[in-house]
Amino acid sequence: MSRTLLAGGAVLADGDLGTIADGALVVEDGIIIEVGERARLEAHGPFEAVLGGADRMILPGFVNGP
Repeated sequence: MSRTLLAGGAVLADGDLGTIADGALVVEDGIIIEVGERARLEAHGPFEAVLGGADRMILPGFVNGP
């Protein structure tokens, strides 16, 4: 199983979560399993990779077009 933490300066989440200023995602085997505040999700490690940074915005669910 592959676990990755995607951390961003902001996460633009769908639904009631809205924009999370210092947010992150936990991805397992290519599936987003958790969205929330970065500090809380970091405690849910270990992770094989940690990607992103304070200068990034994460837009889960959006798909890049060609």
